Amino acid sequence: MGGIRFFSPQMLDVFTMVNIAFEVPITEKDGTLVMHVFQIPVTVLRCEPDEPDDDIEEYDIALKFNDLSDERDRVLGLFMLQMHLFDPESEFA
Repeated sequence: MGGIRFFSPQMLDVFTMVNIAFEVPITEKDGTLVMHVFQIPVTVLRCEPDEPDDDIEEYDIALKFNDLSDERDRVLGLFMLQMHLFDPESEFA
């Protein structure tokens, strides 16, 4: 709940602070899909590989959220639960 992982075509240095935006889809009780949008400051915790490489198409990057948000935690928790219920073999278990 404290961060996010993504793949980027460019390398980011560890401890770099950036602002990101992302959407989280949640299915409501009535079946409608609602997109929750978050815009937040983050810090780069990991970038693999950790050196520039012209042969790499994507860098695996882990980001830490720099602020606390009960609403974001609620939405992310609900998203992970819905994904696990949809696919019990998911990595969210």
